[in-house]
Amino acid sequence: MSVLSVETAGLQSLAGVCTSKSGVVAANAAVAAAPVTSFQPSAAAVAAIHTEAGLAGATLSGRLTATATDLIAAAAGYTAQDVDSAEVLAELPVIV
Repeated sequence: MSVLSVETAGLQSLAGVCTSKSGVVAANAAVAAAPVTSFQPSAAAVAAIHTEAGLAGATLSGRLTATATDLIAAAAGYTAQDVDSAEVLAELPVIV
């Protein structure tokens, strides 16, 4: 049986990075989705691409936010498990 060692601070730090990057991606997605004002056929193509890029960015931003939420929940779960395990071990009799 292998031992799983998890640093909850590392999970929380990664969650912070995901949250930060989600904001950056969301801001860029909003810029990408901005309307192109021109009646040229090429402008319509660019507008369609911008719309798709904006949708992709919004999806990615949502995934980053969801990952951050999952990481925070995992860190809390590992911390709770460590506390529970420590309590169980503290109740065991000491054999000398």
